[in-house]
Order: sequence, then C-alpha cells, then structure tokens
Amino acid sequence: MRKKGAVSSGAAAFAVVLVTVLVWWLLSGNGPQGPDGSADQLGVADDATAPQEPSGGGSAPSKGADEQPSPDEDGSVEEPQRSDRGVRIDGYVLEAPDRLALNYTTGVPACHGRLDTPSVVEDAGGVTITLSTVPPAEPADTCIEIAVRKTVRVTLESPLGGRGVLDGSATPRVRVERMAKPYE
Repeated sequence: MRKKGAVSSGAAAFAVVLVTVLVWWLLSGNGPQGPDGSADQLGVADDATAPQEPSGGGSAPSKGADEQPSPDEDGSVEEPQRSDRGVRIDGYVLEAPDRLALNYTTGVPACHGRLDTPSVVEDAGGVTITLSTVPPAEPADTCIEIAVRKTVRVTLESPLGGRGVLDGSATPRVRVERMAKPYE
C-alpha cells in the first residue's frame, strides 16, 4: 500500500521542475519578449544600397533589423525615429508572389503633401521599402488633423518568398507585418 507522503513529494518535485523551466524560459530571452522565429530571415540592405534621404543630406548609419533600441537611463525604450518626410507603413498584403499592397496612414494631401514614388531595395534577406512625401507647393491656410488611410502597390523584381518586409522610413528599420486586406 502507498503512503500519502510519496504522492505529494512527487507532485512537489514536478512543481519544482516546472517552475525552474518557466524561470529559465523567461530569463533566457526565449519568453514572450524573445526573438521572432523568423527574425534570422530578415535582412537589411548594405548602407551602400540603402535608400538615401530625399534631401540628399547625410544620415547616421542605421542599425540592423534585428537590433533593438537600447533602453534609456530611466529604463524606457525610445520608439524608432522617423525621417521628417517618411511615412510609416502600417502593414502589407501579398497580392501576387511579386506584388505588395502597402497600407499606410497619412494626413490631408493639401497639408501634408502627396506620396512620392516608393523606394524599394531588395536583397536575399529582405525587402526594404521607404515611403516619403512631396510637400505641397502651397500649404493650405487651415489644416484639419485627420488620419487618411491609403494603399499603394509596388511590384518587386523577384517573388517575396520567405523574405521579410522592412520599413525604411524608420531608424532602425522595423519589420512590417502582413495584413488581411488593403485599406482601399
């Protein structure tokens, strides 16, 4: 006949192992804040082929796509910086193996300008797309601050395949997530 103490000590040993594995998982960087499974597939174009600022001015070298911004002294992490004329890409829809619909949010064109031709840089590891605006010739006297959701389509030189899509208007470049459908 079994003693009650033998069953409870087995359950206690199992609980100790479970807690140890959970603590290791969280502290090793593999937990909820750990790397994406496909993070090693994301590529960043070399600085020589990276899109340049439209103004032609120099910029600081950008970090790789898998590098995270370092925390400030107070422990907060700063969001990626945007160029003054860059437009953040909200997401993309793969419409064909080599055709992407890029969803973005902007303001009223009379106030914020119109979207310029997207800059696309492809390499074996990823596709970096930069959306920028052309300022209006004569800005409107009164601007209504309203978000306008739009979609622009780009055709790639080769199928996207397993490559990642990166937003080149941010420094460091950030990964763009896939969406279910285009805004328009």
